[in-house]
Amino acid sequence: MIKMQIALLIATIYIAVLYFSAKRKNTYNHGLFSQMLLAAIVNLSFDMITVYTVNHLDTVPPILNRFFHTIFIGSILIFAFLFFKYVYFTIMTAAGKGGKIRFFWHPLLIIALLLLIFGKMVYIETPKGNYSYGISVISAFILVGCCLVVSLFYIIRYRNVLTRKKWMLILTPLLIELIISAIQLFYPTSLISGFGIFMIILSIYLIHESPDIQMAEELKEAKAKAERASQAKSDFLANMSHEIRTPINAIVGMDEMILREYQDKELMEYASNIQSAAKTLLSLINDLLDLSKIEAGKMELLPVSYHLSSVLNDLVNLIDFRCKEKNLELNIHVEEKTPEELFGDDVRIKQIVTNLLTNAVKYTKEGSVTLSVDFEEQQQDTIILRIEVKDTGIGIREEDREKLFESFRRLDEEQNREIEGTGLGMNITQRLIDMMDGKLEVESVYGEGSVFRVLLPQKVMSWDAIGDYQKRYEQFLKKKSSYQPKFCAPDARILLVDDNEINLKVAQNLLKETKIQIETAMSGEESLELAAENHYDLILMDHMMPGMDGIEALHRLKEMSDIPCQDTPVIILTANAIAGAKEMYLAEGFTDFLSKPLDGNKLEAVIRSYLPEESLQKPGKYEPKQPEKEETGIDEELLRTFCVTRKAKIAQIEKALEEQDVRRYTVEVHALKSAAAVVGATELSGMAAYLEGCGNQNFWEEIERQTPKLLELYEKVGTEYESRLPKRGKEKQEISAEELRELLQTLRQALEVFDLDTADGAVEQLTNTKLPESLEQVMEELTSAVADVDVDKGIAIIDGWL
Repeated sequence: MIKMQIALLIATIYIAVLYFSAKRKNTYNHGLFSQMLLAAIVNLSFDMITVYTVNHLDTVPPILNRFFHTIFIGSILIFAFLFFKYVYFTIMTAAGKGGKIRFFWHPLLIIALLLLIFGKMVYIETPKGNYSYGISVISAFILVGCCLVVSLFYIIRYRNVLTRKKWMLILTPLLIELIISAIQLFYPTSLISGFGIFMIILSIYLIHESPDIQMAEELKEAKAKAERASQAKSDFLANMSHEIRTPINAIVGMDEMILREYQDKELMEYASNIQSAAKTLLSLINDLLDLSKIEAGKMELLPVSYHLSSVLNDLVNLIDFRCKEKNLELNIHVEEKTPEELFGDDVRIKQIVTNLLTNAVKYTKEGSVTLSVDFEEQQQDTIILRIEVKDTGIGIREEDREKLFESFRRLDEEQNREIEGTGLGMNITQRLIDMMDGKLEVESVYGEGSVFRVLLPQKVMSWDAIGDYQKRYEQFLKKKSSYQPKFCAPDARILLVDDNEINLKVAQNLLKETKIQIETAMSGEESLELAAENHYDLILMDHMMPGMDGIEALHRLKEMSDIPCQDTPVIILTANAIAGAKEMYLAEGFTDFLSKPLDGNKLEAVIRSYLPEESLQKPGKYEPKQPEKEETGIDEELLRTFCVTRKAKIAQIEKALEEQDVRRYTVEVHALKSAAAVVGATELSGMAAYLEGCGNQNFWEEIERQTPKLLELYEKVGTEYESRLPKRGKEKQEISAEELRELLQTLRQALEVFDLDTADGAVEQLTNTKLPESLEQVMEELTSAVADVDVDKGIAIIDGWL
C-alpha cells in the first residue's frame, strides 16, 4: 500500500512541477487549482504516513498518530472544499453570473475542521484490525457529500449553458470523487482516498489546466478577440460609410440637378467646384473601403473586354480639370500601334492610374504632368501594357522610397501639410498591381520630379491599333452632349423607401426627366403597407432605417402572399459599401445593389434594366383617338381662359420649335396636355401627351413632323369652343383714358405683390371694357400672362401699354 502512495505522490508532484513551471494568466481558476495541487500533495504525504502509523501502533505514540490522521483528514476536507469552489466557479462563469463562492460555505468548513480537531477519532477497535469512524472523520464525509449534492444542483440548473468541454471538466472528477468516497465509506480498510484525489487532479489537468490546453485556449481567445476587433472595424466602416455617404448623396445629387437644369456660367462654375470637392471626399472614403476589402481578402478583379481609348478618355477628363486649376501643362503620349481592345479589369486600371495622376498633380507646383501609354508584345495574344506618369514635382528622397507604399504614410508631411489625402492611395495601388501580376517601377530625383511606371499583362481581344489618340479624343469631346434621360416611362410605377427626406428628394429629382411615377415611404412598415395595396414595377429600398430596416422589410415582403408586389424586383439602395456588402445583400434576397451617393446615369441604367418593356415609351406613328362625348359641367371661365390664351400658347410652342429648344418645347406641350384634358379636348390632350414623350426622348424629327398638326388642331378646338361660349350678359362699358390708366396701374401693383385675386378682378374689368381693335391682341396676351401667373411678362405688357 505504501508503494502505491509513494507512486501517487511522485506523479502528483510531477504534475505540480509541470503546472507551476508553465507561463499562464493569473486567473481565479488558476489560483484554485494551484491550491488543490498543494492540498493533494499534503494529503498523499500524510496518507502514506498514516498507513505506517496505523500498522505500528505499538511503537507510535497515540497523540502522534492522531496528529498525523488529523492533518490527513483535514487535507481531504480542504481539497473537497477547493474542488467544490472550482466546479462552482466554472459553472457560474459559464452562466455569466460570476463565480465567487458564497459566504455560508466557509463556516461549514470551519465547523468540520473543529470537529476533526476536537471530536472523537476511532480507527482500530477489534483485534482483527477493523476500522471504524468517529464524529471527526464522519464530518469530513458529510462535507464532501454536501459539496457533491450542491455541485449536482448547479449542474442541473445551468445545464443549458455548459459546453461539452465544461461537462467533461465537471462530471469526470465528480464521478471519480463519488465512486472513491462511496468505496472509502463502506470499506474503510480500502485506503483509496489518495487515489481518488490523484485522479481528480489528473482529470482536471488533462481536460483544462495543462499548458498545451491553456495555450490552445489562449490562442482561441486571441483569435476570437481578433475576429471581434475585425468585425468591430467592419461595423465601424459600415456605419461611417453610411453616415458620411448620406450627406454626400444629397450634395452630389442636388449639384447634379443644378448642372442639368441651369445654364448660368457663374452658377455652373460653382456647381462644378462643388462636384469636384464632393468627389474628392468620396475618393477618400473609397480608399478606406478599398483597403478594408483588400485586408479582408474580398477585393476581386472583374476582367472584361474594354476599349483602351475609352479608359484614356475618362482619365484625361478627370485629370485635365485639376491640371488647369494649378496651371500645369498636361501632356498625353500614346503609341499609335497600341491595341485598342483589351481584356482586363478596366475599373481597377483606371483606379491605379488615377492615383498616380492625382499624386502627380498634388505634388507638382509648376511645370507639367505627362501620361504615356506604350506596350511590348509578350505572347501571341498577350501584351505588357506600359503606363507611365511623369511629373516635374518635388520628387522623393532616396531614404523615403521604402515608406512610399506604407498605409497612412505621407512623405514630407510637414512641408506638404496643405495637400489633401489619407496616405492610402499608393498602398492600394501597389496591392492592386500585385493582384494583376503586374509591376510598379519608380524613378525620382528629389526636387526635380518623379516617374511612376506600371507594367500590366493584358490579353488582346483585337489587334486593331488605337491610332492617333489626340484626334480620337477631340472627336469624343465633339460627340459629348448634354444630359438626356436613358428612358421615358410615364406609365411605370416605382416605390422609393428611405427614412431621409433629402435622399428621397435627390432620387426623385434624378429621375424626374424619365417621367416615371414615384411613390415614397419613410419606413419599412410603411413600405409593406403600400406594397400590399399597390402594384409597383420596382422597389428601391434603403437598408439602415429606424424600426424595421430594409433587410427585414424585404424578408417580410417575401413572406406575404396574394399581394400585387409578389414578384416585384427589390433593389437595395444603401450607403454601406464595405467589403462584401453587395454579396451580403444579394444573399439576403435583393435583386440588385446601388450604393450612395447616387450616380444619376447608373441609377437610370439599373432601373431601365428591370422595367417591363411595355412600360417604356417609344416613338411611333400617332394615331388619333375618336373624340369622346363632350363632358358637361366644365367651368365657363376655364373654357374662356383656354380660348383666350391659345394664340399666345401657340406662339410659345412655335418659338421653341424654331429654336430647337427641346426642354422648353416639352414643358409647353406638357402644359397643353393638362389644359386640354381639363376642358375635355381628349384628342388634343392625347396628341400633346405623345409629343411630350417625344420631347422626353429627344425624337426631334417626329416633333417637327407632328407639331404643325398639333397647332392646327389646337386652333380648331379653340375656335370651336369660343363659338359655344355664351356672350357676356352686359355690354362693354366705355372708359376714359385716365380710368384705364388707373385700372392698369392697379393690375400692375397686384402682380408685383402677387395678389392674384385683385389681378383677376382687374383683368375681368378690362375684359368688360370697350377697347380699340388695335389693343385686342395686347389684351389677349395680358389675359394669357395673368392666367399663367407669368408676373414678369404681365408687368412688361402693362408698361408697354402705359
